[in-house]
Amino acid sequence: MICAAIVEDEDNAAMAVENCLTRFGEEKGESFRITRHTDPVALLDKYPGYDLVFMDIKMPNMDGMEGAR
Repeated sequence: MICAAIVEDEDNAAMAVENCLTRFGEEKGESFRITRHTDPVALLDKYPGYDLVFMDIKMPNMDGMEGAR
């Protein structure tokens, strides 16, 4: 199982990423455990370790580039 985090404050964008991961998993026989965060600070406070992190660039409190660092 691949653990993925989506850090995105816009619902439509988060759903698009989740749909892409789900479709990819179905095509390739992979399973994903997807967790969504609307704020990068929330991800960093409880970071359990992910295989993949999809992070929006422009978000409140902290931008995605700063969060990735």
